[in-house]
Amino acid sequence: MINTDAMVLRQMKITLVAAAMGVGAVIATHAMAADSTKIYDMRMGNITAKDTQERLAERFIELVEQGSKGRIDGKLYTAAALGPNREVMTGLQIGSVQAYIVPLANLSSFVPQAGVFEMPWLYPGNSVKEITNNIIQAMQGNAATELKRLSEQKGFHIVSLFGLSPQLVFSSAPIKGLADFKGKKLRTVPGDEHLETVKNWGAIGVDMPLPQVYTATQQGVVDGFDLPPDVTLQLKFHEVAPYVLHTLHNSLVEMIVVSNTWYASLPGDLKMAVDEAGKELERIGTQAFIESQEKAIEALKHNSKIKFTELPDGDMRSMRQLNQDGIWEKIASEPVRGPMFKTLLSDIEKLSTPSSHGR
Repeated sequence: MINTDAMVLRQMKITLVAAAMGVGAVIATHAMAADSTKIYDMRMGNITAKDTQERLAERFIELVEQGSKGRIDGKLYTAAALGPNREVMTGLQIGSVQAYIVPLANLSSFVPQAGVFEMPWLYPGNSVKEITNNIIQAMQGNAATELKRLSEQKGFHIVSLFGLSPQLVFSSAPIKGLADFKGKKLRTVPGDEHLETVKNWGAIGVDMPLPQVYTATQQGVVDGFDLPPDVTLQLKFHEVAPYVLHTLHNSLVEMIVVSNTWYASLPGDLKMAVDEAGKELERIGTQAFIESQEKAIEALKHNSKIKFTELPDGDMRSMRQLNQDGIWEKIASEPVRGPMFKTLLSDIEKLSTPSSHGR
């Protein structure tokens, strides 16, 4: 005998489930429609001004806006308008800043392993072009992949890693050889990989925000600094430090990074737009920096107010050896940074241009 009551109850359940599914589909459709029209703000910071780094930041914003069909609205805050580097990096972690273009060393306060990518005399080559090209090749290796993973855990989504430039030493008084570094106060990029590089030479490394460097050098708070040539010229720091050493020691790796909190809030197609813009910047950024740094070096050489010096070969060899016996040995023996450093050295050996080895 058929239980009509049970059949009616079952039919009611089926009807209710179908209705609920229909309502859910309508809600999902509306949500998808709303999501496809939502505009996401992207505030992007840059510490420098009127240089290649600023122009690359502008290009990144253009590419993101194009790739997102205008659904990501980017605005660049340049010349440290969002504050000093550490403050902006903290803003990325909490999502108040969405994107930043900056040398990788500024990540090392949050991810210690980042600092090893800017160790002295690391990337092979004897010119800005050779060294910078070898940086981008090394960034395709296992160390860079692991760094991106570690950075995600700390709130940073890295979309670009490429060569910025090897650095020169700028000073307010002549430095004619290795012995002249003794006791000199030199401002460096953040991180003990940079501070200890000059310490190994007998100098005193000073950690100082970039906007303070001109006045500090002018007033004798520091005796000089190391920076890439392009940014030094654009910020006119050479006016207070007209003695230039063509050392090409620590090489800076450029990073474009976005807030992981903000990135996670994006729909999949917009995440893809951000990532693809980052990949394109790796390609165009490398060549842009090579051209701008080579041009800046030529400008320094031909400036009558600048004394451009090549240190004796023996002093350069001694400086490299001091760093290899100093900061290299220190980092290699550490449990946190050591494994990353060794992986990076292996990547460089495998991926860099063979003809450039021997630096």
